[in-house]
Amino acid sequence: MGVQEDLDTLKRERATIKGKFTRKVTLYKEGVNRGDNLSVLKANYEEVLEAFEPLERKNEVLINFICDNNLDDTLEQEAQQYILDSERVKNALRAEIGKIENDQKATNKPQVKLRKFEPPKFEGNLRDYPTFKEDYKNLVTSRPLCMVLIHMLLKCVLVVKPFRQ
Repeated sequence: MGVQEDLDTLKRERATIKGKFTRKVTLYKEGVNRGDNLSVLKANYEEVLEAFEPLERKNEVLINFICDNNLDDTLEQEAQQYILDSERVKNALRAEIGKIENDQKATNKPQVKLRKFEPPKFEGNLRDYPTFKEDYKNLVTSRPLCMVLIHMLLKCVLVVKPFRQ
């Protein structure tokens, strides 16, 4: 066989292997579109990796054949670009798995519900309000709060309007 025939044979073999790789990539993408479980996607990605390895080996054989027979440099560049494109596809799939994992971690965060703040209500004798007000101020101002907020809280605890003289 001649050099050109051997080259064509190697390219056909590589194309056959690339077809398997492409089928596995398509299967993975369909799983993502369907919203398959992460474990299923990881299993599909492992199949993509298994299909990529023979493609990489066959492409290396082709590059070595091109170099050994002193063929055109553009053939070698095409072969390099061929495997780079496949590698980019594989890496994009891996990045997609990482994104899905991060999205699942973000949605699984624990959620804490806080009760609505209900300040104590003053319902006692109106003459006891100044004492209540001082006690309440001491409790609230022991923590750093804005004075406007304290004033608003004190206003909202009154059930009855204070008597003004």
